[in-house]
This record gives sequence, C-alpha cells and structure tokens, in this order.
Amino acid sequence: MLTIREHQMRAFRAVSEESFEAELREHLRRTFSEELRALEDPALAAHVREGLSQARARGLTSRQGLTEYLEVTALHGLDFESRPESRWAREMLEDADVTEPHERMRRLHLEATRGKQREARNAQTRQRFRNGGT
Repeated sequence: MLTIREHQMRAFRAVSEESFEAELREHLRRTFSEELRALEDPALAAHVREGLSQARARGLTSRQGLTEYLEVTALHGLDFESRPESRWAREMLEDADVTEPHERMRRLHLEATRGKQREARNAQTRQRFRNGGT
C-alpha cells in the first residue's frame, strides 16, 4: 500500500497552485491584453495571487469561480469591491437572496463582462459618428 505523507501532500498542493496561477496569468494576458498591458509579469503575478486570496475570502473554491473573479479584477481592478462606483458589484457579491457564492460570482461576472461589452460597442459607435457614420 502506498502512503502519502502530509509534507508530500503540501508539496503537491503547492505545485498545483503554482500551475493554476501560471494558467491564470496566461489566460488573463491573452483575454485582457488591453486592460493589463501596463502590468509587467511580476505585477501580474502579484495581481493573480491577491485576486485569488480575495476570491477565496468570498468563499469561491472552484477553478471557474476563481477564474471569473480574476476576470472581473482584470476589468475593474483588484480594489473593485471597495470603490464607490463599483457598489453594484459588492451588492451582487453580498446578495443574501443568493446563498451560493459561486452563483453570486457567476451573476457578477456576467454583468461585469456585459458592461465592458456595452462600453466597447458605445466607443465603436462614437468613433463611427466622428468618422461621418462609416
């Protein structure tokens, strides 16, 4: 019978966490290149670690929930929960009518990405008007 000791389990968890963080950094760079272009790699790594810490403090544990939280931070910043203009986001994360943290996050992620898409469409429309409607 194979026995895995606690220190070995800790080592496995650490490698798994490092791998997940690397995947998140790559995903964020690829998906949010415009929003994150000013962040050097060490700053992005710190952003990911802090974002994961914040997400876990909100009760998020799944890869999907953690990834969605990091995507919202890429769009709105790590401090999005504390900024007055993001009160809507904090309210969604604290909605007592939705008891499951992952469902709260799913809803917030959907609203946050819709908002960014609206902003992009509005910017394109404004540009077309500036260019004479073409």
